[in-house]
Amino acid sequence: TKSKRVMKKLILTLLLIIHLPGLAQDSRPWPKVIVNHPNPHIRVLLMKELTKAGLYGKKVVVYKLPNNYPVEAFVEGSAGGDYKMYLKKDIELIHEIIPHEVVHILQVERGDLEVLRGGFMWKGDFYPSSTKYHNRPWEDEAYSKTNKR
Repeated sequence: TKSKRVMKKLILTLLLIIHLPGLAQDSRPWPKVIVNHPNPHIRVLLMKELTKAGLYGKKVVVYKLPNNYPVEAFVEGSAGGDYKMYLKKDIELIHEIIPHEVVHILQVERGDLEVLRGGFMWKGDFYPSSTKYHNRPWEDEAYSKTNKR
């Protein structure tokens, strides 16, 4: 009824007044997530993981990979820039894959990982593209932080 609506507005206003000073102190920009993918849960999950990793102000555009693509997901981008995340449409482990890919964004931002033509640079060592997936040390870190292997 009308009195309940007025009470809800009053409570929301009071909560804003109480919490606004704390919110104003945190001036870090939110991550920017643009989703060109049919899964509606990706945006919220990716925003949560980017924020948890301290990647404020990062722009990540998510694209759909064909289901017959040889990998489930990957990220492209360079430190200080924007990123593209590619995910299969029917990924079953989305809650494990997105945090894993966010670890790779963090690795690039730290300067530990760089994708080069023909390979990867990991903490100063070059690994050719032909390096087996499970022999890539940056994957070890991503799996250890996300419990996905």
